[in-house]
Amino acid sequence: VPQIWDVFYKGFGSDFPAPEIMKANHARMAAQFEQDGVPVKPGLRPLLDYLKAHGYKMCVATSSTRERVDKILAKADLANAFDETICGDEVERGKPDPEIFLKACQKLHLPPEACLVLEDSEMGIQAASQAGIRVVCVPDMKYPEPEYAKKTWKIVERLDQVIPLLRESEQS
Repeated sequence: VPQIWDVFYKGFGSDFPAPEIMKANHARMAAQFEQDGVPVKPGLRPLLDYLKAHGYKMCVATSSTRERVDKILAKADLANAFDETICGDEVERGKPDPEIFLKACQKLHLPPEACLVLEDSEMGIQAASQAGIRVVCVPDMKYPEPEYAKKTWKIVERLDQVIPLLRESEQS
């Protein structure tokens, strides 16, 4: 995740201990997940049920490492919910570069224009847009700035709000 570190270095100076802070944060989160379980975004399970029932292929495409993703998915009882996963340590360039989403399309044997990305970050919106994939933003920590919001197909508050969008697309 060197691209993220660059943001910190620009803001706080080249001696800012970004890798150490990220490592400590991941360790804190792992301990919290062990104690309290992995929080699941509202609407995720109904959306996954809908996608599975309607034959959609699904891939997690995340900047996190394979080891971290596998642990989190297992802890959240989602290890078998997706057809594929692709992680940050399996690509050369992270978001906002489109590489991770293009590789996800390849893993699913689908062209980008046949896919849909659900994204919560501006860098992810940028990456999906550059890959030629429609994007639905489900904001997490912040609503996307206008330059990114205009690159989305839709913006929804909860994951299960994607279901009516899919139904509408299926009918057209």
